[in-house]
Amino acid sequence: MAEPKAKTAAKSFRPSNFSKPSHAAGRRGAAQSPDSSVYFAPHQPSLHGSQRFRRITSAATVREAYDTAPPKSLWLILSSAALAVLTSVKPQSSRDQRLLCLTSISPSSQHLIGAYFQPWLALSEDLAALEPDVLREVVRSADSRDRIIAAAYDAESAAIVLYRGNLDRIVVPLAWFANMASGAVVDPEKLAVIDHGQTVSLGAFEASTDAILYEFDDEYRKTVKRRALAHDMSLGGSLRRLRLQRGLTQHDFPGVTAKTIARIERGAVTTPHAATLAIIAKRLDVVVADLATY
Repeated sequence: MAEPKAKTAAKSFRPSNFSKPSHAAGRRGAAQSPDSSVYFAPHQPSLHGSQRFRRITSAATVREAYDTAPPKSLWLILSSAALAVLTSVKPQSSRDQRLLCLTSISPSSQHLIGAYFQPWLALSEDLAALEPDVLREVVRSADSRDRIIAAAYDAESAAIVLYRGNLDRIVVPLAWFANMASGAVVDPEKLAVIDHGQTVSLGAFEASTDAILYEFDDEYRKTVKRRALAHDMSLGGSLRRLRLQRGLTQHDFPGVTAKTIARIERGAVTTPHAATLAIIAKRLDVVVADLATY
């Protein structure tokens, strides 16, 4: 696929949006120097809170962090000065690391960056992206993978490339948005990412990130279904949770077929016969009246 051509100008990304202002910046008329720090957040699959970015100021420390970083760790740079620090390291081997650049990158540096980071993303005029302060919040959030931070429209293939907060990419055909629009005009010329990464806007039509991920990410769809089952307050949902707590399968109810158990759990049968409920309750070691409370 050809390199995406976004039709929306990118926002201005200021280094001060991530780092604390220098003392010089606090004085009237003093110019703030570019932030040459490199920011690094080790990947933690079981992380439930926000990601913590570590600030690195020397090439030696960058090299050490790169060589020991877990796969899929996220790196972030805010200026060309930080890019110079990062590219001066030149690790001996490439690893599964990800890089987000809030500064432009020259074509010559892109080859070097691509050798050590995959995927990587440099926010520029080629992308429609979140505002800087919002983007910072999204990449640090525990659910960054479920948010969109930037998008690009490829006119040649009539597709939109969406970048998630962890830099994973999704390619969505423009036709999918059109089919979802129900008559609203879908205008890729007005492509934008809004609502803290929870909405993709195409002029008069807006698509929720949840809907996009549910359609194009199998893992996300399975996770949503698991959450729905976990919060299902019906008799079927309670039966399923209690059965799993007891370590039983749908075949472990003598006198009630597995097909019947399955139909009750998915809600196809909402009022089972009293005799059926009695068998189920006895097998689960609860009283019938408590079956729907788990």
